Parts: sequence; C-alpha cells; structure tokens
Amino acid sequence: MDLARHLLEAGFEKIEVTEKPHWYAAERALWEAALQADAGGDPALASLQEEATQALAAFDVRRRVLATATAPPRVA
Repeated sequence: MDLARHLLEAGFEKIEVTEKPHWYAAERALWEAALQADAGGDPALASLQEEATQALAAFDVRRRVLATATAPPRVA
C-alpha cells in the first residue's frame, strides 16, 4: 500500500507519511507481556491473551505509520 499516493489521489495536500518502528516494538512487547501474565481466572486478561495470540499471528504483515495531510481549501 502506498498511503502517500492514495492520499494524493484523494485530493489531499502537504502529505507526510512517517514509519514508526518504535510503535511496532512497543505493541509487540505489550502483546508478548500479556501472553506471559497469569490470567488466574480473570476473564478480562484471558480475553486480552486471546487477542494477543491473534494479533501476534499477523503481526509481521503490518506497518506502523503516522500520516498527516491537509484538505485543499474549498472554493466558494
């Protein structure tokens, strides 16, 4: 996916797309820590661990980016 190109094609201006590898690392650490925790019968933590398993299964096919753009001024 070329997010900058898609935003440009949609009419946006001043487009910036920045990779955020530290976001990726922080999220992976969160999911891995959730899996290591003892749920001890806590349904909320058990649910988080289920989500962590699903998230980590597809983790390497996603990117973390920050995209900003402005809409062009409206013509009256």
